[in-house]
Amino acid sequence: MISKRALDSLTLSSVLVAAMLARESHAQFVPNETEVCPASARVTDPEFDRNSQQMAYFDGAGALRVAPVAPDGSIASAGCLGTIVSKNVVISLPGLPFKNGPEWGGSQRGRELYFTRADSAGRAYMARVRFSNGAWRGSNLADSTDRGLALVSDDATDAEPRLVYMHTIGNTGNYELAWREAGRPETEAVVPGVVDTGTGGAPRWLAGSRTLTLGLPDSSGTRQATLYDVDTGMLRTLTTDAGHKDHVWLWPAPEFAGALAMMTVVDGCCLRFYREVAGIWQVTREIKANDFSRRPLIFSPEPVVYDGRSFVVMQLASQRIGYSEIWMVEMAATGLPPLLLSDPARRNLSRTEPEWMVTPSGLFVYVTVSDGSNRFALNLLKTPLTVQTR
Repeated sequence: MISKRALDSLTLSSVLVAAMLARESHAQFVPNETEVCPASARVTDPEFDRNSQQMAYFDGAGALRVAPVAPDGSIASAGCLGTIVSKNVVISLPGLPFKNGPEWGGSQRGRELYFTRADSAGRAYMARVRFSNGAWRGSNLADSTDRGLALVSDDATDAEPRLVYMHTIGNTGNYELAWREAGRPETEAVVPGVVDTGTGGAPRWLAGSRTLTLGLPDSSGTRQATLYDVDTGMLRTLTTDAGHKDHVWLWPAPEFAGALAMMTVVDGCCLRFYREVAGIWQVTREIKANDFSRRPLIFSPEPVVYDGRSFVVMQLASQRIGYSEIWMVEMAATGLPPLLLSDPARRNLSRTEPEWMVTPSGLFVYVTVSDGSNRFALNLLKTPLTVQTR
């Protein structure tokens, strides 16, 4: 029989070995950043779908295009032109500073793209397309005028996706957040909170649940991670610790045997991870941008689960639009240390909106890149989790 002391020793040894292997992988990794879509393709706000292995984007000329992604991460369409699946699309709403392109969603209807269009008078409305019977087929969403920039749920068991979106209020330049079942305008209801104009932090659907994650102020004015149940209208405050929370994400974490993990950006500078224990969300780790980069602020963080591990890809910069770097971190302290993915020799580039994608070759990250000339290309960043660098 193995003693408890021996078991503890074995467990500690396993942790140390895992940490050593992670550090070795990091030591061997060299940033690899290449252009996959030229500026001439005018790829705007691309979104990647792991299920269909496709990229969707606005082309800057009023069209929504879809292009296949090759296993090596390249875009398998000459010039990244892909296929036009809708026209008269718009990336913003009149009078509002926010932008959002197409979004993939999933339900019993299969994979779909949701986006914003405009009529001949310039009034916005929401629309969707899906690939069915060998062709892309689209429809406009009923009673969706003056609404758009939707974020979409992705739950295969739902009858159809849920949307959270902006509803402009007349010509005031103001808006309210609202949600609805995609094809059922009668379900529309106001959602508390706003989208942060400085960081872009927005509500997110929690997979497998009819709830949204938000950052809302508590009684002292500190913005805390909050869950909003769209059916009951009830709010549940998840955090009480110091610092303003933004970019609140929850996901089933393999590290916690499938229980939920939570990540927030705190005071703009720090990733903070949590785990729920006996109904209380407790901090498990905090990562400060200044501990590993000269870029002090975190933008557009997005978690991804790959090979049984939770990672976050993010943009580090002094401001949302400006010279920046793309980094990757692992939630587990014993995993990879913070890892620079973008080319350190090309410091004077603006890299925004990192998007992850998993192909048969592993995990890749895509970023929109500009050198300040108002021309935007799409770059591909390899990670330690691609076949070529394992």
